[in-house]
Amino acid sequence: LQPYLLTSPELMLRMRTGTDFYYAAQVARGELLRIWSLADYHTTPYLYHWTSLWPDGVGWPVAVLCAAGLVYGAIKADRCTLPLLLWAGLYFAFTGGFHTKHIRYMLPLLPVLGLLAAGLIAAIYRRYPRGSVIAVTGAVVLHGVVYGVAFATLYTREDSRVSAARWI
Repeated sequence: LQPYLLTSPELMLRMRTGTDFYYAAQVARGELLRIWSLADYHTTPYLYHWTSLWPDGVGWPVAVLCAAGLVYGAIKADRCTLPLLLWAGLYFAFTGGFHTKHIRYMLPLLPVLGLLAAGLIAAIYRRYPRGSVIAVTGAVVLHGVVYGVAFATLYTREDSRVSAARWI
């Protein structure tokens, strides 16, 4: 869907500067190692996203709920969930194997995983007592609020590097 693929494909394959697309693609695939990409050198493709990236990015409750929603969606696999599963599977098959593992590569999956998790919650809500589902959903939402507020408080204090520089 990139317009330059149609109008100027040579721009997509150019590698003159660090801002060129092909340069970034080579770093992401691990063909061109940079100092910032060495942190991902010994991580396991595909698995690392579920054991570290998603829990750090959205919190364990949401990560577990999204994984459970994905499994439930795959088991259910009706005409509503099949396009979601297909898109998520193709996207993850492509980006999950990257050498560099940044949460920004996984963010396009979050709405799909959220829909699959919501489908799981709705199915549980129809089958089991409503109080338990509301409690679990409330706990996940409460965790998201607390996690978000705690993360946002990082921006209420001066950066430690600035404090250290002032002290020196």
